[in-house]
Amino acid sequence: RAVTENIEFFTDIEDEVVIVAKKEAMRWLMDILTDNALKYAGEKGKVKVSLKKEAKTAVYRVENTFSDDILPDMSAVFDRFYRADGSRSRKTGGLCTKRR
Repeated sequence: RAVTENIEFFTDIEDEVVIVAKKEAMRWLMDILTDNALKYAGEKGKVKVSLKKEAKTAVYRVENTFSDDILPDMSAVFDRFYRADGSRSRKTGGLCTKRR
């Protein structure tokens, strides 16, 4: 996706960061967050993924650019199965549908 939509993709991964978790669960979570950042970065946008130690905690952060004119209604963003873009559905994909 980054290549086909001309999205600049940056990483900032610190050495020797330790995460205690199930490997597959962490990979799935990181994939979902990164995939969503790429989906909503817009054409010629930017996505930055970082993993750093902050005190005794590992922090995985995903940032992206987006145009203010495509800012979704965030009032229901924490509702279960919420999709800001009505055109997106299981048919258009997403990592949640791929895992099962």
